[in-house]
Amino acid sequence: MGSLSTESVAEGGGRTEGTLITDFVSINGWLGLWLVALLFVVGSSSILLWNDRSVDAIIPVFQLQRERWWRRC
Repeated sequence: MGSLSTESVAEGGGRTEGTLITDFVSINGWLGLWLVALLFVVGSSSILLWNDRSVDAIIPVFQLQRERWWRRC
């Protein structure tokens, strides 16, 4: 009967520091991926809303220019 070493425990299904670090990095990787996706969605929607407001602000300028052009004719 041999003595039980830490290597045999790790090979037998015990958790080692390496796997804990790997799990931590993996979890953080998924969280990072979700964070990037969330920032992309929020950024895209805010850009679309900003463009919508910009268009709403620009349209009256074009209408005013068109009215001035019609008055000249």
